[in-house]
This record gives sequence, C-alpha cells and structure tokens, in this order.
Amino acid sequence: MILNQNCPHFITKLNYNNRLQQLLNAHNELRERSTMLPMAT
Repeated sequence: MILNQNCPHFITKLNYNNRLQQLLNAHNELRERSTMLPMAT
C-alpha cells in the first residue's frame, strides 16, 4: 500500500524532471542556433 501511495508522486516527479530537461535542451538548442546564425551569414 505504501509503495502504491508513493508511486504517483514518484511518477509526477519524473515527469516534472523530464519537462525541465526538455526545456533546458530546447533553450540550449536555441542558444546554439543563435550563435551559429551569425557565423553562417
């Protein structure tokens, strides 16, 4: 029962961490593109 009660919180925590990682990855990609654009032109 204790594991079942903790499971949803653990899953939501994993989803939250995954979203944060995706946001960081997207931010890094945008930063890399912005730095590459001046070099391309």
